[in-house]
Amino acid sequence: MKSARRLILLGVDFAILLFVYLVNGALIYLSESLPLKPLGYVINFCVFALVIFAVRSFLKIYSNVWRYANSSIYLSIVISDVIAGMLIVILGLFRFADGFTLPLWQSISFVTMTDIVTLSSRFVYRIYYKYIHRDSREEGNGKINIAIIGAGQVGTLLAEELL
Repeated sequence: MKSARRLILLGVDFAILLFVYLVNGALIYLSESLPLKPLGYVINFCVFALVIFAVRSFLKIYSNVWRYANSSIYLSIVISDVIAGMLIVILGLFRFADGFTLPLWQSISFVTMTDIVTLSSRFVYRIYYKYIHRDSREEGNGKINIAIIGAGQVGTLLAEELL
């Protein structure tokens, strides 16, 4: 079950990556003549996807449970994408062949847009999950029975604040 969720999350992230790359490519096409050959865009997408997913996997982004994500988990996505972006820019400095490397600003805009859309998808998922499961909370007037063992008065205050 856990691996199925990871695969779904990877699939969603890949779809986001592809969507953002196509939007970025359309903006490039509308703003100027194409700086790359068509095969160059395919190669760049493969390199971008490989680098972004490798860094996210290395930093264990996909091992988190996104229903319960907090700001540190969201920050880890930003950090992983910044690292991936720096690697992509460094790889872009090595012009392997003319017509196969995106200009610097396009690489940065792609990574930035990917990060924003990925984070937005996580926020939408959390909102959707809460919306779907709201009926189960309404039965008990929105209260959930919890037990904080050994917390004393602080635990009582924390439980009251959480509910």
